[in-house]
Amino acid sequence: MNTNTPIRVRFAPSPTGLMHLGNVRTALMNYLFAQQKKGIFIIRIEDTDSQRNYDPRATKIIADLTWLGLDYQEGPIKGGPYAPYFQSERTGIYQEYIKKLEDKKLVYRCFCTPEELEKRRQRQLALKLPPRYDRTCLKLSPAEIAQLLTEKKPYILRVQLDQSGSITIHDLAHGTITFEFKNFSDFPITRADGSVTFIFANFVVHYDDQNGFKRNKLVIRGEDHLTNTANQAALYEIFHAPIPTFWHLPILCNAEGKKLSKRDFGFSLTDLMDAGYVHEAIDNYLAIIGGGVFEQEIMNLDELAQKLNFDHIHSTGHVRYDVEKLRWLNHKWIAKLAPQDLMERCLPFLLKSYPQAEKLRYIDNTYSSS
Repeated sequence: MNTNTPIRVRFAPSPTGLMHLGNVRTALMNYLFAQQKKGIFIIRIEDTDSQRNYDPRATKIIADLTWLGLDYQEGPIKGGPYAPYFQSERTGIYQEYIKKLEDKKLVYRCFCTPEELEKRRQRQLALKLPPRYDRTCLKLSPAEIAQLLTEKKPYILRVQLDQSGSITIHDLAHGTITFEFKNFSDFPITRADGSVTFIFANFVVHYDDQNGFKRNKLVIRGEDHLTNTANQAALYEIFHAPIPTFWHLPILCNAEGKKLSKRDFGFSLTDLMDAGYVHEAIDNYLAIIGGGVFEQEIMNLDELAQKLNFDHIHSTGHVRYDVEKLRWLNHKWIAKLAPQDLMERCLPFLLKSYPQAEKLRYIDNTYSSS
């Protein structure tokens, strides 16, 4: 890589729900890495699944990132040289890559319905077999395919994996990982409505020469994406492209060691905002959790960018979400706030409980009634 070219890292949230702490931590680590390496932090919105979009224009996502202080250089609203930054607006580019896969005869139409797939999956589980797609539609003859198309039966496109092969990636936390394709299904790259899947959109945006991501050699995301990394790596291999380095962040777990869920307090960023947690404490906590021992734990974003050691990443698959530690950090950060800043942050909570307080005005460091 040209050392004069700044590294580019990106956060790619899906607007299918509220931002949760896993999302926030992924955004935060991308931001801090870019800050430390004097790189570029990019936002791309993974909105290709229109049926599930909760925040179609990512208004809430952008507002949350702004509140957290995670300023990005390229993305929605701000724009940038490699727009568009909404994945759903890149249809033309996806079709070019689908055509290349079709020309290589590496994709095929799958007409199986979700109900049929689930029935087969349950049968495989009952027989204690790994639940994988059985390639039913790969066996269809050209005449059968033509008939199904004539009947306008919906289909998706699947990539045909070489099940005798394997792929190797490098992960900053896990080291070298080899995936055997015999353990994976032929994966879909489109949905029945013609839109592309996250796996395919994510690959194309990194690989495509026109968007500048060929210079992006690091992908930072959650541990829950580790298994689908095999499929994305397969796409890199198909297109004879270098596979980027990955860093799969540990999954946040509750006190019982289970993956953090909506039932756990603080799962969503909105929970913490509504409970009066300040953004400095949330950033501080999520940056140091599972990151080893720090001489000084109270750090702002600039200090965190300086102190985090991205050259020595811990390999744990999950870290425990400690509400008490977060509450302690919140107390410390509130104590650091200037009186006027504290008053301005408390005012929305005061107005929510006591609407009549709207009549109050803050004048020369004293409250007076208008």
